[in-house]
Amino acid sequence: MSDRYNIMHVYWNGPYKMIKVMDWRDGRMIGFTIDEIDKDNLDPELREYIRSIKDDIESGKYNYKI
Repeated sequence: MSDRYNIMHVYWNGPYKMIKVMDWRDGRMIGFTIDEIDKDNLDPELREYIRSIKDDIESGKYNYKI
């Protein structure tokens, strides 16, 4: 669990699984695809947080239909 980041929801945008995360320190929402967690453009703390809840993400716990 991260004090800085909280996952808001996960949804499908065409063929891409999108993740929305709240960055409480900077007061902003961050959106990215599930595949981007392995790239270096994300903050290391954010990558670690997403990896720690990846099983919940994959199981649909945070899914949201739009």
